[in-house]
Amino acid sequence: MFWFPRTDRATVRTMTRLPADAPRQRPPRAAELLQREVLGNGAWEMLCRAAALAPPLSRPVAEIASHVFAGPRTVDDSAAVYAARRRVRFHESEWALPAEHLEPALAALRARFTAEDVRVTFPLEIRRAAADDVWLSTAFERETVYIAAHRYHREEAGPYLLLVQRTLADFGARPHWGKMHGLGARELSRLSPRFEDFRAVRRAADPDGQLMTPALRHLLGT
Repeated sequence: MFWFPRTDRATVRTMTRLPADAPRQRPPRAAELLQREVLGNGAWEMLCRAAALAPPLSRPVAEIASHVFAGPRTVDDSAAVYAARRRVRFHESEWALPAEHLEPALAALRARFTAEDVRVTFPLEIRRAAADDVWLSTAFERETVYIAAHRYHREEAGPYLLLVQRTLADFGARPHWGKMHGLGARELSRLSPRFEDFRAVRRAADPDGQLMTPALRHLLGT
């Protein structure tokens, strides 16, 4: 689901796995172009750019987006359903927290956004995943909810993403490895129970650190 900050509305997408021989159902080509390109990219770019120039427009923009960007019903192969061109550029961080913490975490974010008068057009993207057993996985040994925060690329992303990071820290949030965050080895070692085991395997596989980079040294320690 997608919650637009400072509004009382969320857009919810539901997906149902169907048999392989289920008949395809796609909207007419013109309607699909209108939804994905005209509204989802062209109009969204103009609205985000307007809000970047005039921040008080951010809430009206979010209200509009929450109404019109939901999209039509579609039945198709997963690659056609999940993949979509995103031409509006943004900065993003994403945090994984225990699924049972979703409600208080959202309440905390909502309170902080109100207290700090946060003005942002992009919604928070919220999804759920099952627990797994991968040592550095963000879903290691716990049912997980992901909360992703986005900021339009023409706006300063750092303060907003840091606010989200600090708010979710109280809920044991682990950062998405491929997105923006401000944590290093000290914090990550507390969030990942098998962190030291991973570091030991890494040292054994690459004792001279040939595969290490400055970013990896910050994340994994030396």
